Parts: sequence; C-alpha cells; structure tokens
Amino acid sequence: MLRSYTLPNATRGDNPMLFPLPSKDLGTVTVICGPNGVGKSYILRTLIELLDGKAAANRHRSDGWEVDVDEREFFVAHRPHNHKTQMTSIGVLSRKQAEKKPMRNDDDLRLKTMLFADVFAQLSIAGFSEKKWSEDLEYRGEFLDSINDDEEAVYWLQDDVPEYMRMFQDIAGGQLGLRRAATNYELVLHYESGVTATYGSWSDGQKSLFTIFVTIALLKPTLYLIDELENFLHPQFMSRALMFLKRNVRQVVTASHHPHLIFGRAVDTIFYLENRSVNQRSALPSRFTKHMHQPNPSRMITNIGSDRAKLAAAYRLFDIKDAALLATAAHVRDAISFSLDSAVLNLFECAAAPAGDSPYPDRQSDLIYKMLSTYEARPNVVLDWGAGLGRTIAEISKLHFPEESLQWLLYEPFEKPRAALEAMKQLKQVNHKVIGRRADLPRGEVGVCLLTNVLHALNPSEFSAAIEDCHHALADPERSIIVVSEIYPLLGAERNAVPYPADELEALFRSIGFLARSTRFSVSGAEAYCLIASKPPSSLPDNMEMLRKIENLWGRLFDRFRQNYEAIPAISNTAEQTELLNSAFGMASIANWFKDRGIPKV
Repeated sequence: MLRSYTLPNATRGDNPMLFPLPSKDLGTVTVICGPNGVGKSYILRTLIELLDGKAAANRHRSDGWEVDVDEREFFVAHRPHNHKTQMTSIGVLSRKQAEKKPMRNDDDLRLKTMLFADVFAQLSIAGFSEKKWSEDLEYRGEFLDSINDDEEAVYWLQDDVPEYMRMFQDIAGGQLGLRRAATNYELVLHYESGVTATYGSWSDGQKSLFTIFVTIALLKPTLYLIDELENFLHPQFMSRALMFLKRNVRQVVTASHHPHLIFGRAVDTIFYLENRSVNQRSALPSRFTKHMHQPNPSRMITNIGSDRAKLAAAYRLFDIKDAALLATAAHVRDAISFSLDSAVLNLFECAAAPAGDSPYPDRQSDLIYKMLSTYEARPNVVLDWGAGLGRTIAEISKLHFPEESLQWLLYEPFEKPRAALEAMKQLKQVNHKVIGRRADLPRGEVGVCLLTNVLHALNPSEFSAAIEDCHHALADPERSIIVVSEIYPLLGAERNAVPYPADELEALFRSIGFLARSTRFSVSGAEAYCLIASKPPSSLPDNMEMLRKIENLWGRLFDRFRQNYEAIPAISNTAEQTELLNSAFGMASIANWFKDRGIPKV
C-alpha cells in the first residue's frame, strides 16, 4: 500500500503526506485540493511515474520526490492518461479497433475490448467465446461480422450482468444494450421514460461515471489516481462514484476543487496545497531549452480535518463574487421556508422513517453494524423487531453488504409499512424474511435482536411484549444479544412518544437479569446510543412484574421530564425547544397511561 509521499525540500507543512491505510472491507479516499497553479495534477503525474519506474522518475527522485510503499503487498497503480477523451469513446467499438493489438501502455483500447467482451458475453448472440476474443484478433473480426447489420436491431443485456453494469443501470435508471451501425458497435441505454439513447447521446456525467466503473471493475487497480473526479458529475453521482471506489479500490487519490468532496463523509484525508511566495524575483531565462530543468516551487501542505478548516479551505478556493454562489445564496430563504413548512406539516407524527437518500449509512446504523461486527454474536440470524420501513437494513446495506450466511428476520405488525418493506429494492440482495404476526416469531433461533428507534413509541404493555419476544428468540445465552438503539432527546416532538436516556434503559435491563452496556455518540446535537444487553437470563419476570418495572421506569421519567421542563428558561435556541417539547410530550404520554389504568401515579 502507499504509505507516504514526500515532496521536495522546498515544501513545508505536512510533508511527507501520509496516506490512510484501508480496512478489511473498505478502501480509503485522499483528496488533494488547492487553487490553480499549485501543481496538483503534476503531483499526481509524478506519483504515478515514481510508482511505475518510468524514466522521468529518476529526475524526480534527484529533486527530492519520494514515495514509501509497503513492498510486502503487490498493488497495481492506475492513472487515466486523459479521462475526458476516454469517456467520449469507450462505449463505441469499431471493427478496426477490435482487430488491433493494444500497445503496452494503451489502456484505452485494452479497456474497451475487455468491456465489449463483457457486453457480448451477456447478449443472446450464439457462438461467442470470451477465451477466443481475448486471444485471437482474427476471431474478433469474424464474430463482429456475424452480428446482424440492421441498424435498427438492438440486443439487450440479460438480467445477470456484472456488478458494475448493474450499479450503472440502477443509477442511470435504464437498461443497457448494443446495436450495430456499419462497422461500429455501440452501447445504448433505454430509460424508464421510454427514451432509448445511443452512447453518443448519453450525458457527460453518465459517460464519466460509466468509464470510472468500467476502469475499476476490469483493470482492478489497487491504487487509483484521478484528476478532478467531480468533472461532469452531479453531487449524487460523485457520492455513488466514491461509494463504488471505496468498495473496489484499496486506495484512491484525487485532486479536486469541489466542496462535495472536501466535506464528503467518504473522504478519509484532505490535503490543502498552496504556493509560498519568495521575496526575490528569479532571473528571467534567456533561452528555453527542450529539456529545461525547472526549479521546484516552494509549497505549503496542510492536512485539514476539522469542519472549520474545511470551511476555510472551501472559502479560499472560491471567489466570493462567484455568480453560482450568489445564485445559490438567493435561494436559501426559499429553501428554508420550504423545509419549515414541511417540518410543520409532519410535526408530532410518531411513524416509521425510511432510509435516507444519502448513499452513505446514517451514524446510528453504521455504529450498529460496527458493534455487531465487534461482538460476533451467534448464530448469524438477526431479528429486527419493529422493522418499520426497513431503515436499519437499508442503511447498513449502503456500505456494508450483509454476508450471504447472515439471515434477517424483519418483524413489522402493521400492514402499511410491511407492504412497503416487502417492496424494498434494497432487500433483493439480502437473505431476509418479513414477518407480520407475533405468533410467527422465532424461538431460540436468533443471535441478535434489534430494537432500533422502537421502544420510545411503545406503551409499557408493548414494551414488555418486545422484550419477551426478543428473549424467547435468542438462541445462545453466551453469544446472543439484544441491541437497543435510541436518540435522547428525540430530534423532534413525537406524539405519544417517551424518550429514554441511556442510563435508565441500562438500569432496566440489569434489573431484568441482563448484562447491559452502552456506547454513546452525537446525532444532530442529540445523544444517540447503542445499548448491548447480553448474557440473557434463563427466564424473565412474569408479566405483572415486568409491567411493574416498566411503569416504575415511567414514573422516574415523569419526574425527570418535569424537572427538565421547569428548569428551562425562556427559549433561546432550537435545542432548548426540542428538550422542552420532548419533556412535555413525555409527561403527557405517561400521565395518560396511568390515568387510563386508574393509577394515581403522577
């Protein structure tokens, strides 16, 4: 792996640049940003020359450029010579190109012939041999001639396409196919709108994204360097590209100006480069020779990690008078008004929430996955009690595809969210079963029971039933666990909701007989936590005793909410407002429960 990159001695700051090493499951992304003229592209080019051992590398080494790689690991470094040129033509193969033997450094032609081998293998064209295609140039011409030369005929790829094609089709919202036009063979894309576009009519963003996918999937580089990854890509496409790269490349290094990459959650390290001015004017050369030795400019490298540093870097990269920024600012008030109207419209609803639109998992789901991976519960069966709209499994699947041996049991008793759950596209690749009745819940078969953002929406009877169901489902008292994840206070006021602080739930599970510990983190200014209840007892308290314990918990919470409510002065910020509404709604829910049961508890 690439460990460090040292620039010449004239460079100051964070030099050498240290690169993060990948984990078992995900690669790393490093962004080099800075104003024009600091040599970002030159730095990438020099890096690939040093790694490839090209002739120019000797000159770079003598100037003080150095790379440190882990020689114990073999890796392939790749930097597209000209991504824009490549993306404009990769989807079209001519007969002449197919019969041409690519030169050693002709990645464009080699990649194109590999791509079309994948395409032809997916088409219903009889007689195609991938082995002959890769070895016999004469066979390529003969096979291409055998394809119907009707320009209106289209061959569509089958459903079982390689992953990179499937991901592209999902993002583009279309189906890939092929058509022949004279001696050219061109990809086509049929959109859900009914429009069919040949490769030349695809948007530049689609071409760029497709080329990145093809390059990574077929050349399989371990280190991928790309200049200005963001070119032609909408921010959503940038996120999907980064997601694909992190899953399929061990290390990615890109030069960029784009805030979406600077602030992107998928980015691991950001280096800001700037030229340092010298206080003397160098002598003007009288001649410019063909191989003139240029001095290395004095640079400053800064590793930016905090949000404040990222904001400062983004501010310095853009002109404050930039028309695009002003246009964006002009719409801020309208966007805020729209968001406020939407929030008021949905205020006080206590309903299941779907997964977010971001291609990255939310913090809560990401932590749940990490805790599950760390604890190694057995057996490999997860019961998601109160799965709702499948938020947890959908969020986890964004970056962490569940293992094939892992089975998910999704229990959702309400018909409307259960119907949406069964229709989820994200579940097609996951071993799962949707359960709608308590009577069908497993007994002694589960390694992990998930209660994610569920308990606060249950009354004491339902709370007791949830614990009982999970306890019955657990298979191994030594290796099976219950994972409770909640946010306290809730991010908004929810009708009939009772938010639980972590310490109170820990105490409750311990009183039942479990071992309990929690990990806490921040979500939008609130405290979120994951509680692990392990070592389940052989039996639970009877129904009346369990209900009494939960009602006692509600009584303590009522006093806690009342103290919070009374302690808040005049509202001065949204955090105080959220806490006040949580306290008020919590007290109302608890008071109504005891009132309906005729218990003068509060």
